[in-house]
Amino acid sequence: MMNIFRISDFFVLMLLCQKIFAFTYTSKDGVKLDYTFRFKPSCRGEKDRIGILPGIALPECVKECGMRPNCGALNYKRRYNACYLYSSEENEGDRSKESCVEVKASDIEIIQKPPTCANCDQSDKTCIPSEQTCKHTECLQNKPPPNGKFLGNMKSIGDRIQYECDFGYKIVDGMEYAVCLSNGNWNVTAVDKCTKIDETNVALRKTTAMSGVWNNHSGEKGVDGNTIQDLSGRSCFLTSSVNRPWWRVDLGAIFGIVRVELYNNLDNCCNWMTKDLKLSFGTSLQSMDVVGSVSGRIDDIHTFNFTLALAIEARYVQVHLKGMGTLTLCEMEVLGFPIY
Repeated sequence: MMNIFRISDFFVLMLLCQKIFAFTYTSKDGVKLDYTFRFKPSCRGEKDRIGILPGIALPECVKECGMRPNCGALNYKRRYNACYLYSSEENEGDRSKESCVEVKASDIEIIQKPPTCANCDQSDKTCIPSEQTCKHTECLQNKPPPNGKFLGNMKSIGDRIQYECDFGYKIVDGMEYAVCLSNGNWNVTAVDKCTKIDETNVALRKTTAMSGVWNNHSGEKGVDGNTIQDLSGRSCFLTSSVNRPWWRVDLGAIFGIVRVELYNNLDNCCNWMTKDLKLSFGTSLQSMDVVGSVSGRIDDIHTFNFTLALAIEARYVQVHLKGMGTLTLCEMEVLGFPIY
């Protein structure tokens, strides 16, 4: 079999033909197995990878996969004598153009194991004949940590992998990395659980702009923290009467926004003015998109909810009216989280 790999023309011929080949192999440490393999014009990528074993021949790579309960398939790169192990059999969507030898775990039949492997069959451990023991060789990612996820694909014992909290959560007094322990588990308890971030009014006292000001009722009054809903509170903004009047707040940075609350001006002069309203978000002024609207007069306190799962990232928050009119609000509260 080793001679086959040294004949480059034969290798290319088999690659083009996509034929399946069967072999029997007995290792020096007493493992005997049958396996079939095929040449593929592309290699699997990083998805579901559980380990890389450099500098070994194909039969030893097959033995490594066959002896590991967590191995679903392997790719062997002949050019580098490198063995890539995966936790699943199929993955046609994540591939590189480099040619590979591919073997699925279902195409490997272990005929004989060393006596020291007997106890491995009742656990998720791998038999290591040279050490005459059974032990874990990798940690899998089937159970993500609470309110977070693992990044990357390093899963062998001793590997360190980045840990990231879900949106709306952050690590408090913990680590940004998890380590694959010798018991086959990630040390997620050492990472600490991701703690929910309390949303705050990220618009408070931020910079504003508007289409025009009526009688000194300027834009900063919409984010001054004063929610008195009439002109006597001297904290409501009013635009001049124009076509499609608008008001906007610059949050100063990009935040994840989960809720926007509009406090209508309830003064007798003005409570009817803010109608047919549209709410827009944007990470820049060139990327503003409408994310909500109200037909007719808005509520006394109108709330747009986006929930944690549907939070929208934005730096600019804008409201405008349809057609000719005057836009007035006594406060806008933008509830959100910083983007870490």
